[in-house]
Amino acid sequence: MSSQGVSFFKIPQFRKAFDGPPSLETAVLRLSGAMAMSLKGLWDFGNPQSPDELKSLVSVLINEHLFSQISAGVLSAQHRFGLLESNVAINSTLGANCVTFDAVIKERGSVQAPTVAFVVNLPGNIVCRHPIASEIDLIWVGFVERYVEGERPASDTLKGEYEPFVQSLQFMSPR
Repeated sequence: MSSQGVSFFKIPQFRKAFDGPPSLETAVLRLSGAMAMSLKGLWDFGNPQSPDELKSLVSVLINEHLFSQISAGVLSAQHRFGLLESNVAINSTLGANCVTFDAVIKERGSVQAPTVAFVVNLPGNIVCRHPIASEIDLIWVGFVERYVEGERPASDTLKGEYEPFVQSLQFMSPR
């Protein structure tokens, strides 16, 4: 959905490394990923200037399932995603207009596993307006975990990997 970002995915090791990677069917059952991307062109964001305006916008984007669609690689959330819980808070630690959010979403009707209900967990994500380059628009840096409903999330054990990634955000002037 966007060519202005980078993603890193981790598929848990289900068998010994020398046996090869898991099958696609196995991999879709649990997937973790980290991403950093510009949200430019994905939505009409208006021009949120204040932290409160950005917080309200991110709440709308969570409810409209923009982050879920990006993480699942789909263009429509129709009948597929349902918000279970979310929390959005202003975050001023990075020297920019930012908000941190957590969201838990239920996903049904995945192309890879149409009969399986998944949980999409977005813990400790951050959305910022670039402080210098307004043409970059909004930047999303975060972590997403997708697992079969009824299983336990692995995000607590993966915090040591994704929290430093999210907190490593540094704003630079465009070249």
